[in-house]
Amino acid sequence: MAGNEGDQRGQPIKESHMSLECSMLNTTNYNNWTLRLKEIFRVHGMLQAIEPRPVSTLKQKKDNMAIALLLQSIPEELVVQVSHLDTAKKIWDALKTQFIKDQESINDYAAKTSCIVSKAASLGGACEDKKLVRKLLGSVPHKFIPIVSSIEQFADLKIMSFQEGVRRLKTYEERLKGAESTGEAQGKLLLHQNGPSQKSGYNGKGKKEL
Repeated sequence: MAGNEGDQRGQPIKESHMSLECSMLNTTNYNNWTLRLKEIFRVHGMLQAIEPRPVSTLKQKKDNMAIALLLQSIPEELVVQVSHLDTAKKIWDALKTQFIKDQESINDYAAKTSCIVSKAASLGGACEDKKLVRKLLGSVPHKFIPIVSSIEQFADLKIMSFQEGVRRLKTYEERLKGAESTGEAQGKLLLHQNGPSQKSGYNGKGKKEL
């Protein structure tokens, strides 16, 4: 179970006079999404719900609100995948596991495929390029589905070399990285402009603003 900084948005979350908007998680904005959602959890006093060692005394109401915020900020297909998990921490970790895996590079997947070729060669076998290309296209993460679909639709996989398949995937990967970097920079700028005192309701002298 990182960019487009979330073309889709959830409903605003209101805390007294403040209105906080959850970014929608997608295949390219995971790092930026976690940054913003942690700040929202901090404002609502729910950060303990997703920390490495969640506080055992965390009130059920707080955990339920954290779950609601998480489910509001992920796509429908991910909601289905995490629907059996009963705490915010479990959902958070499941999303982290999936998206960290999605951050493996095309070079990583190409190396794994090449390793299979080497093992086959050591046993006296051989793998044709078309089989390697199909294996590579079938092993990459969900975020590469658009380029995989394009390659399968418009390219002749019978004559495409393994190196050409890797090249096309890496070109798409670089575009995703550029989009992610832009989105993260915009997110950090927004948080900096808001400032911690504005989010917490306290001024720089530790006194609550009226």
